[in-house]
Amino acid sequence: MDIYSYFAKKLKCYESDLRTNPELLWEESVIRDIPDDQFSLETWNHFLSYIFSSPLSFSSIDQAKEFLIKNKAQ
Repeated sequence: MDIYSYFAKKLKCYESDLRTNPELLWEESVIRDIPDDQFSLETWNHFLSYIFSSPLSFSSIDQAKEFLIKNKAQ
């Protein structure tokens, strides 16, 4: 399962909703519970660049998760 499918399944939405639905409820626990070895840092960088419609690059998975939590989690 790729990262897009993973989040769509966990958040009970379509993959396109990850980017386009501002009312989507991102749960902090869903983000924090992902094992660091499940997705590569490169995958996280591509995913977050897609979600935020902006080129993003993080130096660690923890940094990427914190950015997502800070900017999307309810």
